[in-house]
Amino acid sequence: MAFSKRMRSTGWNIVSLVKDEAIVAKTSALKVSLQALFLIVFIFGLFALIGFELAIIRPMLELRKETNRLKTGDFSAHVAIRSRDEIGDLGRQFNNMVQTIKDLIDKKYKLEIRQKESDLRFLQSQMNPHFLYNTLDIIRWTARLEKAPETSQLIEALSGFFRMSMNRDKQTTTLADEMEFVRSYLHLQQKRMGSKLSFSLFMDASLEHTAMPRRLIQPLVENSIKHGFLPRQKGEIRVRCYRSAPNELVIDVIDTGTGFSEERLRAIHQALSQKNSDERLVGHAIFNINELITLAFGSGYGVEFPAEYNKAGACVRLTIPAPRNREEVQEAI
Repeated sequence: MAFSKRMRSTGWNIVSLVKDEAIVAKTSALKVSLQALFLIVFIFGLFALIGFELAIIRPMLELRKETNRLKTGDFSAHVAIRSRDEIGDLGRQFNNMVQTIKDLIDKKYKLEIRQKESDLRFLQSQMNPHFLYNTLDIIRWTARLEKAPETSQLIEALSGFFRMSMNRDKQTTTLADEMEFVRSYLHLQQKRMGSKLSFSLFMDASLEHTAMPRRLIQPLVENSIKHGFLPRQKGEIRVRCYRSAPNELVIDVIDTGTGFSEERLRAIHQALSQKNSDERLVGHAIFNINELITLAFGSGYGVEFPAEYNKAGACVRLTIPAPRNREEVQEAI
């Protein structure tokens, strides 16, 4: 290849000859560099595309898929968290939202189911309540006119017991009303069993207006009478309601019956922890009461079996938060 240049001072033309191989040798190095650079850029671009697909596109598609599952009512939807960036945080928030919705739905439905089961088991009669109350009032006044005061008192206690037990519209009550309900029930049972049953009720006066779910104590007292005493055995039932902390109400139902064996207590504890409602393992009343309290107030509350009282007889302890008003308890359950 020839290159020519004219010099003004002399008028000469300078000609230079360069071999093609020399030019190609210089450009081939540049060509190799450009090819290497292109290859590096291509590899980095490929890795960036794969990273973008893994970090952005795939999590978004998975989030969209799980959102569609949630929309159809499938609350097992769950997004796998693979990063700590904004996409990962979005997935964590989605999982938390699904769990919160599931917990709220489970709590609402479980409470309603437990309440309905309790109502159905407690009274299965379809008798008109007003007809029952009016009839009992007539019998009570007839007994008074016939100068049978003890019969009149029994009918009055039975009438009060039915009034409180059949009032299904109210899901909450006060501790004082609940204790009066238990007193009516025990009074009737004492008349039936005679000297074989004695009872005592204790309540801290500062707790009488504390609101609580209704019918928590009476099923435990009924369990003591039905399962705690032998046929001809004399027994005593004590119900104590007191504070164990400034914001905690403790209710002890203690009897002098046969009590729980260690094996039975272990089975009950295991059934409650595993939420197993099998009546052969744990009584229906105990399981329902524990489920109602834990769903309404949290896992820190519920049913306990104090060892110091379960040596000569049985003791079932309920722990709920206090003091509470009806609005707070109604909202919780």
